[in-house]
Amino acid sequence: MTTVILALVIGAAFGFVLDRIGATNPGRIIGMLNLSRLHLMKTILAGIGIASILMFGGLMLGLV
Repeated sequence: MTTVILALVIGAAFGFVLDRIGATNPGRIIGMLNLSRLHLMKTILAGIGIASILMFGGLMLGLV
């Protein structure tokens, strides 16, 4: 039960962040794919980088 609640909370937070950065706006997605609006791409790449660093740290500490 706690796993389901945790998954719902993380999913809601993820959806909120996607909405805040404009990833739900088709115009911004098309601009990113045309390489004319790079803000969304930079945000996605920063998120991947931060998640990778946190995952590596968690592995080194034995948390993951």
